[in-house]
Amino acid sequence: MKSRNSAHIPQVVIRSFANKDSYPQTNTLDQSTFDEYMNEFDEQSSIESSSSSENSSDLEKSKKKIKKQINDKLNIIEKVEISSNTTLLSSSSSPKPKEIGGYYYLEAKEAIKEINKGKSILISIDNEFFEKSVSKVTEIGISIYNPNYQQNSLFPHIINIHFIIKEFINLRNGSFVPDSKMNNITGQSIIISIKDIPNALKSIFDKLPQDSFIVGHNISGDLTSFKYLNYKIPNNFKIIDTTKLWYNFINSKNVKSSLSFILNILNIPHSFLHNGVNDSYYTLLVCLTLSSENLCKNLKLTKFKNIIEENNNSSNKEDNLEIRKAKIQKLKDEKPPSFDEFTSEVADIKLKRWERKQKKAIERLIKNEKLTKGDVFDSIKIRCSLDDKVISNKGKISTIKKFKNKNPIVNTFYKPTKYENNELNQLLNELTL
Repeated sequence: MKSRNSAHIPQVVIRSFANKDSYPQTNTLDQSTFDEYMNEFDEQSSIESSSSSENSSDLEKSKKKIKKQINDKLNIIEKVEISSNTTLLSSSSSPKPKEIGGYYYLEAKEAIKEINKGKSILISIDNEFFEKSVSKVTEIGISIYNPNYQQNSLFPHIINIHFIIKEFINLRNGSFVPDSKMNNITGQSIIISIKDIPNALKSIFDKLPQDSFIVGHNISGDLTSFKYLNYKIPNNFKIIDTTKLWYNFINSKNVKSSLSFILNILNIPHSFLHNGVNDSYYTLLVCLTLSSENLCKNLKLTKFKNIIEENNNSSNKEDNLEIRKAKIQKLKDEKPPSFDEFTSEVADIKLKRWERKQKKAIERLIKNEKLTKGDVFDSIKIRCSLDDKVISNKGKISTIKKFKNKNPIVNTFYKPTKYENNELNQLLNELTL
């Protein structure tokens, strides 16, 4: 009997996954724990079977029970994986938040709706950097428009503030962008130290109500640049980016969006861009223009579209560059004509004249090639005032070049003044007129 029972004792076999890919490898149930679980089951079953062969029916029931528990656990794992996949899909398909860098950016239609209510103050900001170091902010331009006291005004009354950073006053641009630091067309600039900037900016933004809007042209860089001045603009003000208004106006994003280009298209007279307060003032004018529904409806978009296509057709630009390069090479390779029929003296004169014409033609093509590669800085100067010397010299012939009158002096601007908190508060009091 003993030997008979021993024949029915099953041997303990170490189990493992035959096909690991068919089982889940993540979440709760690990492969090692699963193998240990099955091995413990084999040991338990061998002990139970060795005690008595009559308990085989109970053994089968326990096997079924354990298999059921395992299947239940596997089903739970599959449900967890499916739910995690659905959450990932839902998160990826959800739209991007409007908050960027902690600031709430208004969409174009929403911004136009809020501006046309005529109840919120608009504050336009623009910072200028030293062209060789972005961390050195050289100017801060601020323009404020309060529509509450000018509902029926035909022209907006705008308060302009121009801060020139004292520590960087000698850093001048000119290699990549024009140097317009001292060309403030809106009034008198203020020279301020970096340590006084947080208090000055705080006094400005504290006077603004909570429903005011901050306006800027590609404003994200300006907002982040305030960290170099030890200040952070409060994030309770909503942001209006004029590039979004421009794209909404043109109904396309495949267009140029530089401030100078938009001002030219909208026929807004401008000068001395890349000055902090000049740019903030013009940005505010662009914002008000593109937010005027009646004005936008009456503007001839067909004319604008033709201009935009001409200025933004990159393929045409590349073709023109290639054509110019070919012409330049052709002029360089061109051999001079023979002047054998003339005397040697006349032939030399004609040869030099021909070489001079070729050189000018090549220089003209090279100049046109450079102009198409980047922005062209406007060299036109505005004459703000005339003195007695200029008036007396007007009409006289210059000794340097004949038949050319002397040009009157260029812009005469206010000299910058030192920062004083009382004068700044007095300027800001105009907002409550």
